[in-house]
Amino acid sequence: MRESIRLLLVPPRDPLAWDAYGRVAELLACGAVEAWVLVRGTTGPAGPWPVVGSLEELGADQDALELCLCWDGTVLGELWNGTRLPVIYGVTVSTVAQGVLPVHGRIVGYLGDGPLARVTVLSCGIPLERLFTLAAWVAGAEDSASDSGRRDRVLLVSDEAALSEAVAAACGTLGKGLDRVPQAGPAELYARYRWVVACGTEALRAAAAGAAVVVADGRGCAGALTRDKLPRILEAQAGPACFELPVGPPAFLAALTDPRASAEAAELARDLRQGHSKTARARQLLLWLREMDWCARAEAGTALTPRWPQWVSLPAMAAATNTHRTAPTQGRTPPTVEALVEGYPPAPEAPPPRLPLNQYLAAGGEALAGFFGTGWSFAENWGRWTDGDAATVQFEPEAAEGELELLLHIHAFLPPGRAFQRVIVSVNGRRLLCWKLDRGAQGAPFRLPLRRDDAPLVRIEFQLPDADTPGSWSGKRDFRRLGLGLVGLKLQRAME
Repeated sequence: MRESIRLLLVPPRDPLAWDAYGRVAELLACGAVEAWVLVRGTTGPAGPWPVVGSLEELGADQDALELCLCWDGTVLGELWNGTRLPVIYGVTVSTVAQGVLPVHGRIVGYLGDGPLARVTVLSCGIPLERLFTLAAWVAGAEDSASDSGRRDRVLLVSDEAALSEAVAAACGTLGKGLDRVPQAGPAELYARYRWVVACGTEALRAAAAGAAVVVADGRGCAGALTRDKLPRILEAQAGPACFELPVGPPAFLAALTDPRASAEAAELARDLRQGHSKTARARQLLLWLREMDWCARAEAGTALTPRWPQWVSLPAMAAATNTHRTAPTQGRTPPTVEALVEGYPPAPEAPPPRLPLNQYLAAGGEALAGFFGTGWSFAENWGRWTDGDAATVQFEPEAAEGELELLLHIHAFLPPGRAFQRVIVSVNGRRLLCWKLDRGAQGAPFRLPLRRDDAPLVRIEFQLPDADTPGSWSGKRDFRRLGLGLVGLKLQRAME
């Protein structure tokens, strides 16, 4: 396939979208591209190509054009009145904010500006192969520090208190030093460390610099970045779908001792620098444009004829079924372009469990998947501790006649010198009662009445003003803030 291409570029009018256009222009300038820029009024910037004020100024060059990259929807009608060019439309954050997207038979692809635009366009049913995301390229330290010259310390790129505390506890257990920076640093900084804890683009930049990386932020930890996890991190932008482990020392202990990350660091860095360099991204964009041009010519006979595009409401498109998938391209599958740090729609949260009547469920078992919300530690053989000053649970009670109650088998974390643990209980935002759990409450059942108007979803919050860490009074390296321990529960009809 011939890689060179001749383009008409229509920059955006909105200054908020100039950055997106500039990044595309920078990538195009790296490739075999011949382009003309159609500038109207105060539209800018133009880029490194010749500027024209109208289609007529192009003269005979009009016949040489193959595609139009357009960020200004107001010129689409005029463009199609004077030429038959297929269009790649630029979708920016400002486009999404306006809530409309142009749809037309001659719009054969969409250039997305980062994760937000990508999520929006994909949710509207635009096929993945018809979308290219303007994602930043990774520039690692080309002269990465040798492994012997790296500090045997951990660098944390975050200023989140909970994350810092958890990583510090893990490093203390492993005997590793910890350095912190609140925000992104140069690639040379990452090249000085054996381990880096970071999120999103910074995690990938650190990996490109040759460091072993743990992908994590305040929501949780995705673990050590290895070759098998790389596609998942790229696709989810280290987002909610990736963070399965809570922010706690055990998650980071496991990640920082993962031998695969250290073993694969140099190879992963080389792959990232080669596959996601500026040159590689420019080639990916050029190949995608050529493929969109091929698709446009293959579908020319089915193109719509109206002069004006249809501006479709983004919320309506997201709610509707996919009506914009183009016709099959005669058995030819366009290449899937792997783009760096793109945002897929977040994985849907697990639905709350439906609790059956008169059945005891262990808190450490799998039957309560989706039951535990925020503020809980990991499951143990006996049950599960809260971790923090508040914790939530949610569920749907089985339909039944009469009033219901939840029987909770609980105990309290009571270090030496503490007589009781206070637990303030709220149900669906309504403060209900306060328990004072002493040493006689270990495993004892506590009844929590549920009103009929609590259905169909019950959300219970436990506030724990006396939560404490084992590490504060003992030599244990356990920095969780423990308060309430849940052993198991049973939903039953309220006792008369």
